[in-house]
Amino acid sequence: MNIKLYSGVSKDMRRKTFTRTTLYVAVGVFLILGVTGAVNIANTSSAAAESIDWMSDGVSVVREMDRSTDVGGVPPNHVQACTHKSVQLDKVELFDACVYQAKSFSLARETVCQPNLYGSCNYQTSMLIGFNDGNRMYRIDGLLTMVSWVCWQVSPETNRLVVACGGAVGVIDDLVANLTKTSDFGGDKYQFNPDNLTYLRDSRDWVLRIDSAAMSKNGKWLIGEATNHGLIRVNLEDSSVRMFLQTGQYTGYGMDPTMEFAVTGDGQYVAAGGWNNGATMYKIDDSCGRQASVYLTSWNKLDSSFTSCPSKDISAMLMAANGPTSGFRAATYPSFSDDSGQLELLYSPYTWSDDVYQSWMTLTADNYTAGSDLPMRFGYLAMGDSYSSGEGDVGKGEGGNRYYALNAQGIVDACHVSPRSY
Repeated sequence: MNIKLYSGVSKDMRRKTFTRTTLYVAVGVFLILGVTGAVNIANTSSAAAESIDWMSDGVSVVREMDRSTDVGGVPPNHVQACTHKSVQLDKVELFDACVYQAKSFSLARETVCQPNLYGSCNYQTSMLIGFNDGNRMYRIDGLLTMVSWVCWQVSPETNRLVVACGGAVGVIDDLVANLTKTSDFGGDKYQFNPDNLTYLRDSRDWVLRIDSAAMSKNGKWLIGEATNHGLIRVNLEDSSVRMFLQTGQYTGYGMDPTMEFAVTGDGQYVAAGGWNNGATMYKIDDSCGRQASVYLTSWNKLDSSFTSCPSKDISAMLMAANGPTSGFRAATYPSFSDDSGQLELLYSPYTWSDDVYQSWMTLTADNYTAGSDLPMRFGYLAMGDSYSSGEGDVGKGEGGNRYYALNAQGIVDACHVSPRSY
């Protein structure tokens, strides 16, 4: 393409001016696009996150009929999914394990049969840890003696470990930093000191009674059932607590409901399910509930002025997707997608038939499009044809020559392809 920029000047001057102008325009366009593009991308991402609505009638549900409901032996009250893969312990051969991934480590368990005199097994279970260096894992002493393996949860984005069962919640902000490496005849292993576990406490400094809890994937939020009193959200970064529902389930009575939770990365939406407990979505903001730097024992008394956070019953849409006459029994293993726009859970009907049975359900928030909340990223943008052709490579190498071919040095209309072009 020929463009006449100037008249009355030499051809060499036009070439130099064109090259310089092209570079200036390209740099200018790059800066404009870089700045405005970054602003537009950030605004688009923020707008997408703010537009997601889990409380409207536009929430939809899809029954995944072809998906296996086999959860690999993980019990329902363990709300975090694992990945089955082969791991190696010491120098023994590989074996399959249920692995949970944190930011810089992974956890698994090993169960070994020790034959007894009666011809059966005395099972011994060990906790294993890996450090993202392949499939190699090591035993941890002191962690399993503290809690059952089904009680802990890890965050894929942090090294935080939450232990939630037995009526209490303990938090280890950085598990790796609290391990001591040792060795014995079996090889290297790690020791954990249970004294390093910090339990959530109330305003009296008593360990807070929490029967069910779940941590967000980013490790910032924890949703807990303050037994017989209500539901709370804990900010694990500053330990502040917000009670967002004051009248909770009564554990130990009647059908003895169990609760399971999932919470979005911003702590705004909470999905609550479990057995004999229904399925409910909550929206938490500063206008509802009560917040303090610690759980206040005064919250244990019903207060008529307490404003619970908005809620939406989602059990009806689950039944409708699976067969309206099936009834509702449980919604287990709830989990939000990374961008908070979808929720999956395992629905269990009250009555079963050939067409009505336990199924995975995927719920989608209103105003959500898959991938809409994922920010666009680019590291470098080059524009213009002068540089790619070599014409804009005006730098000089050894000997003072430019990076053009040797037979094209100083020749205006020669091919100026540069080895540094791309």
